[in-house]
Amino acid sequence: MKRTLGICSAMLVVLGLVGCQSNSADNSPKQETSSKHQTKTESEHSSKAKLAAASKKKAKDASKARADSISKPQAAIVSSVESESQANNENTQKTTQGIDLHAIGTPPNFHFNGVNVPSHIALDANLSRFSVYSWNESHNGVIRTATGSFTKKVIPMKTVRIFSAPDVHFKNDPPIRSVQVNTELDFASNDARFSGGYYIFKNRIDSYSLVTPNFAGNVDVNDQDIMIEARQGQYQ
Repeated sequence: MKRTLGICSAMLVVLGLVGCQSNSADNSPKQETSSKHQTKTESEHSSKAKLAAASKKKAKDASKARADSISKPQAAIVSSVESESQANNENTQKTTQGIDLHAIGTPPNFHFNGVNVPSHIALDANLSRFSVYSWNESHNGVIRTATGSFTKKVIPMKTVRIFSAPDVHFKNDPPIRSVQVNTELDFASNDARFSGGYYIFKNRIDSYSLVTPNFAGNVDVNDQDIMIEARQGQYQ
């Protein structure tokens, strides 16, 4: 009986060992499969993250490229507009004091070109009075036809249209151009034709021009606002 129990006990021990080895063997492939699955999952996550990052960078680069393609032409347009504005408005004054009359020469004379207009207008040395000179054939020259006083005032910058003074450097330009002015001379004369608001500005040939009423007249209704440019110095 004791021998039988011993044999049974021995068999149980053997079976237990076999069971443990079987469980260990069964678990090993599962653990290996689980490990491979985890590695594969991590690899897939890493690949997806890399793809997402690459896609995001590509989208960002494309957006920047589109922005550059838009901004460069716009910058070129702005630059072109600024250049054109600077060329057309060569007389723009950047100072709030307006034109310094003492800086334009004393006494300054502003000459006209054309018919039914004065010969020139001269400001006196004190820059407080003016004289208007006109051609007189009987005197074979010019005579003073009007006098008066004037005061200078700085006004908000405004645009006026003028019949341009002739110049060989701009002979292909249209006869009418727009200029900006901020210095007004209020003329008061014994001849009402010469009373009113005149303007002075630095012109495109680096001298000064006086903007006067259109003494010649003979313009369309739509051109009644156009004034005349009488330029300092001799025409070229």
